[in-house]
Amino acid sequence: MDISASGIHFYCTVALPVDSLVDLWVDISSRPGKFFLSGKVRWSQASATASHGIGVELEEGPATDISAWRAMLR
Repeated sequence: MDISASGIHFYCTVALPVDSLVDLWVDISSRPGKFFLSGKVRWSQASATASHGIGVELEEGPATDISAWRAMLR
């Protein structure tokens, strides 16, 4: 899994269609609490382990933790 201020790459057991809108709860083990984030699936790729690599571009939203997410990654 890779993270940045503007996106997340993670593995999932199912393929998610490109351009799907997703809501994510992200738990960073070194920080208390979770981040609620929203974004759009930009790519989805099957891997050799039967899981799917998913790339999500994060979006601004008043009910999300995007500001705290970006501040954590500075």
